[in-house]
Amino acid sequence: MWEREEELGVIIKKAWSNRNHGSDLGKIAENLKNVTADLRSRSRETFGNVTKQINMLQIELDGLEGEDPVQNREKIQKTKKEMEELLYREEMMWLQQSCIAWLKEGDRNTKYFHRKAMWRAKKNRIKKLKRDDGTWCTSQEEMKSMTMEYFAKLFTKDADIVPDEVVNLFEAKVIEEMNHDLCKPYSDEDIGDALFQIGPLKAPGPDGFPARFFQRN
Repeated sequence: MWEREEELGVIIKKAWSNRNHGSDLGKIAENLKNVTADLRSRSRETFGNVTKQINMLQIELDGLEGEDPVQNREKIQKTKKEMEELLYREEMMWLQQSCIAWLKEGDRNTKYFHRKAMWRAKKNRIKKLKRDDGTWCTSQEEMKSMTMEYFAKLFTKDADIVPDEVVNLFEAKVIEEMNHDLCKPYSDEDIGDALFQIGPLKAPGPDGFPARFFQRN
């Protein structure tokens, strides 16, 4: 919804100017969190409850059309224009949350996007994990610990395995020049190319921002 506001760039720039200076990922994540908090605060002030506003406009429109459609023509057109804008913003809000990228915008798919977003949230929520002894764990803290332990073990080298006999059978495909290119630091151009290859409504990380936010700001 924010992308429809002309002052979006100014608001983001102002919020980012209050950042903690630093280029490490921790500082960047913290700064993005602060920008999110600022946008949410302004969103409540600017937009409020979109669905509630739509319902209020619908009631107002019904009243205007019921009284005197001819005399109230100008007010009716103005109200319809405001409602169209709110309906579009509501649709875009649920479109982003549903992560559906193959339906055309503006076709009034709000209900479908809403159901899809609710289904994704339910599907992606991990309610329990099975312990090594076969029992189930439902505690959030224990599941977090189990997950960290699982992946730490998964990516730890097995000291009992010596792959040299097998690896030596393969002919090297990456020459020294290729390896140098693969190991060199990322350039701004590399990061930009990777960013703009992401689908606009995809979220590249847990910060909640869709890729379009970074592509446009």
